Amino acid sequence: MEILLTVAYIFLIRLVFFDYKWLKFNIYWGVGLSGFYAAMVLLEIVILGQVSPLAKEAVVQGYTLPIQSQWPGYIKEVYVEPNKPIKKGDKLYLMDTTQWANRLEQKKAELIKAQRLLKDAQRLTPTGAMAKEQLLLRTENVNHLKAEVEKAQYNVDHSLVRAPSNGYSPIVLIKPGVFHGMINKRVMTFVCTDKLWIVAKVPQQAVRNIKAGDKVEAALEMYPGTILYGKVLNVIWAVGNAQVNASTNLPADTIQPAKNFYVKIELDPKKDCPLHYGASGSVVIYTGKASFVFKLIRRIEIRSEAFLNYIYNPF
Repeated sequence: MEILLTVAYIFLIRLVFFDYKWLKFNIYWGVGLSGFYAAMVLLEIVILGQVSPLAKEAVVQGYTLPIQSQWPGYIKEVYVEPNKPIKKGDKLYLMDTTQWANRLEQKKAELIKAQRLLKDAQRLTPTGAMAKEQLLLRTENVNHLKAEVEKAQYNVDHSLVRAPSNGYSPIVLIKPGVFHGMINKRVMTFVCTDKLWIVAKVPQQAVRNIKAGDKVEAALEMYPGTILYGKVLNVIWAVGNAQVNASTNLPADTIQPAKNFYVKIELDPKKDCPLHYGASGSVVIYTGKASFVFKLIRRIEIRSEAFLNYIYNPF
């Protein structure tokens, strides 16, 4: 945007002073026009950028959940297709429970036998006909088999995996008959659409003026010419550059200080402009210290960014 304004400014000077010669160019005009341009640049850097920051690196984010099974085994049925809307509670896929159903019947039979032996031990131990150690071992065996039965019953009852919320799975590579192991536990990635937000990168000099509730205007590349409205949720007051991981190595004598912080933004829903995870664009934040003039300048800029999205925008 700054490059376009600079080109337009130079073109206007040429039009007025050299092409149509409406005014006569001299050293005074040269100094004055250069000074005006420098003043506008300083206004952008020193004041405007701090009280009403324009973030050109902003992306739509949301919750992504790894969907996995309770146990390794074969997948029996798959009910979803990639990139198709899924409602909370809809069936995703079904695991084959043959192994656990057989194990459940086996452990139930063993438990019945163990309980009968435990009753014998409880009757014979007080009389001295059976050692107390046998009573302890048989009690422990019954408790162990009860746990095995409960585990097998739980896996049989939870063979059907359902959607945790409204959303979709961008990639579905599983199909019936595929074996799902526990080395790679993730069966699919689920993108939640109940709540999406924008994260924008803002310089440290400007982030200090941003407060929760500040009004926001956004121009996403996905929707050229459209302005979306929203508000600031909060500032993410942590940057990974400052993090020192636990290690036996001594810390280095240099650090990489962060130049920016991230601001979390909530956009108002717009029926014909749904948000998509990963969509990018520009946002402008109107802080409480921005005057009417500064807000007007930023409104012109963000709308220019929106219309530039109709074409390839290298700026």
